[in-house]
Amino acid sequence: MPVPLSLHACPSALRQQGGILLKLLLGLVILLLIGAALLFKLRPELFATLQTRPAIPASSATQAPVEKPKPIVPPSDSRQLVQTVLLSSEDVLGELMARGDQVYKKPNSELFEGSVSNPCTAPAKASGTFYCPKNKTLYIDLAQLQQLQTDYPAEGAVAQAYLIIRPLSQHVTAQTGLYARFNMAQQMAGKGKESDELQLRFDLLKDCLTGVWAGYARKRLDWLEERHLGAALIAANVVTQRRLQLGGTSQWPEPISHGTSSQREYALRQGFASGDPKSCDPFIHP
Repeated sequence: MPVPLSLHACPSALRQQGGILLKLLLGLVILLLIGAALLFKLRPELFATLQTRPAIPASSATQAPVEKPKPIVPPSDSRQLVQTVLLSSEDVLGELMARGDQVYKKPNSELFEGSVSNPCTAPAKASGTFYCPKNKTLYIDLAQLQQLQTDYPAEGAVAQAYLIIRPLSQHVTAQTGLYARFNMAQQMAGKGKESDELQLRFDLLKDCLTGVWAGYARKRLDWLEERHLGAALIAANVVTQRRLQLGGTSQWPEPISHGTSSQREYALRQGFASGDPKSCDPFIHP
């Protein structure tokens, strides 16, 4: 009976097989190197691409692309813009007055085009956007606002918001008692330089409070950009003065002719930068 061979019985045979395998591997490596050399000679740009290609971070494979929030575009229709601004004013002014333990009561509002009977100067008609403290109503001239949108498409929305909020700020001063204080001070001063100065301070105070609203509201309304403030004031003044010249006998309660353009812009930016009504104190206590 033949005796089976064990591994230890033929070490020479194993060495012979291992040598053959090693030769095959060396031959394969040599062939790969020769092929790579030929490929480098024929197509060197492939190797250049591999050398200059940036490494991909390991974390990028698992991270989802971050989408930037889309900017809020102002409504192109003046009626929709009025609604957006008034809704924002309720939120912003309500929160700001709540900080002083006061409750904001929104005024009545009336939309018109061209002219409307003004209860504060009855029976005369008035044009432009204005506030009448007699019946606590904000009158909004859509024709004035739409012309701003047409003539100044870039800053027209900010200019419209300015014309809406500025007279509305008088409603705020009436609720906080500032309006009564200025009226009393003017009556005591009588007619003259001191009275004119008080009126200017009150007008600039309304500009500052308008800036406060814009500075606070821009958190939600991205189109209230600071870079448009100066141009928006100019646009509002130009359109208002133009319509004033063509308005015939109609009155313009808010002609935007108080102070200088630099004073108005300074007051507006003062409130915008802080978003805090306290920043308007210098116009109350010079």
